[in-house]
Amino acid sequence: EPEIAFADLNEVSYIAEDYIKYTISNILENNMEDLKYLEDYERKNGEKKWSKQPLIERLQSLANNNFIRLTYEKAIQDLQSTNTKFDSKPEWGVDLGTEHERWLSEQKYRAPVIVTDYPKEFKPFYMRKNDDNKTVAAMDILLPGVGEVVGGGQREERLDHIIKSIQEHNLSEEEYAWYVDLRKIRSHN
Repeated sequence: EPEIAFADLNEVSYIAEDYIKYTISNILENNMEDLKYLEDYERKNGEKKWSKQPLIERLQSLANNNFIRLTYEKAIQDLQSTNTKFDSKPEWGVDLGTEHERWLSEQKYRAPVIVTDYPKEFKPFYMRKNDDNKTVAAMDILLPGVGEVVGGGQREERLDHIIKSIQEHNLSEEEYAWYVDLRKIRSHN
């Protein structure tokens, strides 16, 4: 999870995307012999994968293409509009399961996906609330063949929102006084 001071959700998501691309590019540049071995193993053993592309091509594609960005609401709409049968029914207000994450990245978009703006109910109290007061500035990066690899978000900097969120999450204000104190020092509210 990226931790970046004074960054909004958009900045956090691009930094995380760039880090993944950098890591994959570095592996492609410095570990080609290992990748060829893994690709050969995958081919010989008929490993199930999300793409017919060989491993090295899949990694090159991940490193060289932009990730798809969509809101949680759009992800739920996509999941509900398919005829695919899921073990867990996709519904607004329920966190995405691995089966949903993989369907989005492997079937629907066939690319890395960044899902943003999750319902506030199942995200930590310190995530920044969006203006709709239903969602928070949180994101997950989903990779084909894997599912979620990065979670992150924008931290709430508004002191009154932090205190209200602690209460809404039924957390002890006394136990989180240290967190509120940290925000008093940083915040200009």
